[in-house]
Amino acid sequence: MKETEYTYAVAYMRTLENKMLTAQELDTLLMSDSVSAAVKLLTDKGYGRNLTGSESVDVLLKSELEKVWSEAREACPEGAPLDVLLYQNDFHNLKTILKSVITDTEWRTLVLKPCIADPEEIAAAIKAADFGGLPAFIREACEKAYRIIAETHDGQMAEVYIDKACLEQMKIRADKEKSEFLSGWVDLNILIADMKTAARAVGRNKDFIKGAMVSEPGVDPQRLTEAALISKQAVCDAISEMGYPQAAELLSESFSAFEMWCDNKKMEYIKKAKLLCFGFEPILAFLIGKEYELQAVRIILSGKLNGVPAEIIKERLRDMYV
Repeated sequence: MKETEYTYAVAYMRTLENKMLTAQELDTLLMSDSVSAAVKLLTDKGYGRNLTGSESVDVLLKSELEKVWSEAREACPEGAPLDVLLYQNDFHNLKTILKSVITDTEWRTLVLKPCIADPEEIAAAIKAADFGGLPAFIREACEKAYRIIAETHDGQMAEVYIDKACLEQMKIRADKEKSEFLSGWVDLNILIADMKTAARAVGRNKDFIKGAMVSEPGVDPQRLTEAALISKQAVCDAISEMGYPQAAELLSESFSAFEMWCDNKKMEYIKKAKLLCFGFEPILAFLIGKEYELQAVRIILSGKLNGVPAEIIKERLRDMYV
């Protein structure tokens, strides 16, 4: 697909960018007197366009994300590779539904949308142990994760496998598009996922850690695996040797500080697309940026609901797209 075919979509996304929350507006949201006052600020900015006003914060944010995705799909030409960003929703839904079916609990309020695979079809496939009707990108992962649970009763191993399968499918889709930007985005996600795996898996057995790693250029899964078998400090040293000393330093302080570095690293990457006028890259960057905005709003509103001081909430916020 020619880059010029996205000219209209890019121009339209720019208009939506102008409606995103600025840093000043996030500060206003943070300093609002109550959750209801904060929600009023959001609705004034266009959130919850089709809602009645009685829905929960979660419904408000989900509605905003679905609205933005609907607008992006309508603006883009057919065949735009937007689905690569939805794989994470689909594989999250797979984990949620698999766990819920096994434990016989409700899952419908826990799935993420928009998504590609119908959650109802995933649930039906797991209940019947018949996976042939699922979309190809998630079929094998669903069947294998089900077998892991059935044969080993190890839910954590199943979740680790699903997370890895998600990244592998994102990589396949990105490589198919032959987009340097998209491939770089997926590679960054893989790098960060492998570093997080090593940090979380300190003390676990070698087979578990090695099985969770996704090998890609720029990632040394063997080095990270060996480090995780030793100590957290060894993992920090390995990450520093890979060229990320700041990430290593923050990980030595706390995992939450390291996670913030990871999120900000991703934001730093997608901001490069703001300078582009053609191709689907600015559209992908906008959608990722919007997800960051919604994450920030969720952190603020959740903090207010739980009585967390504003200064503590602010410390948890990541860099924003606008």
